[in-house]
Amino acid sequence: MVASLLAELNDCALQGLVNTFVDNWPQYEHRICCRHLYQNLRKNHPGVIIRDLFWKAAKATYRQAFERAMNELKEVDEDAFKWLQSQSTTIWARHMFKSDGQSDTVLNNMCESFNSTIVKFRSKPIITMVCIILPFMCIMIHRPM
Repeated sequence: MVASLLAELNDCALQGLVNTFVDNWPQYEHRICCRHLYQNLRKNHPGVIIRDLFWKAAKATYRQAFERAMNELKEVDEDAFKWLQSQSTTIWARHMFKSDGQSDTVLNNMCESFNSTIVKFRSKPIITMVCIILPFMCIMIHRPM
């Protein structure tokens, strides 16, 4: 009971945050993290094939590749296909992202991507960690788009 109440409060808070961004910054595109979307899909539709087809669809850079992956998913598990169809593709499918965006990442955000990259260095002493991360950051900042 308490867990469901907390989940409901969390959903309300998250929806309020999304609405705040939409109301105040309508020019910015809202996206969701595909990893979190997949975790919700996996609750009722587990399996390696479904996982692979989901990521194939999410990372497709053009509509035909996306539709091919979704049709393959439909053949494997029609309920999973219907569930994904109920989610707005403009916020999770790469082929629907605006072309003027600064990033085409389908994961949560650049901070989470950065944290997953440096996780092996975080147990080091602070000076050692900074000395390891600094060259990595210089490469990332100066890498051509």
